[in-house]
Amino acid sequence: MTELESHQKIRLGLLKLTSNNTTATARAIKLIKDDQLEYELFCQLWSTQMDNGDTVTKVDSVYQRVQETKKTLFNDEVAE
Repeated sequence: MTELESHQKIRLGLLKLTSNNTTATARAIKLIKDDQLEYELFCQLWSTQMDNGDTVTKVDSVYQRVQETKKTLFNDEVAE
């Protein structure tokens, strides 16, 4: 059996995170684009996001927080 590639691991992780909701998973894949940092942030922020019952909406909200976190913590200005 061959080992999974990194993008396959990310996509399987997103499927698990969204409780096998393929529509929400496809949306997350489209947003994250197999970026490892965004995936890790997405997973961390997923559990802290309030669930309003719509998983696709939650994907969008969490992804927005991922982008905010990247701007705040993962830019050149923070390192200085």
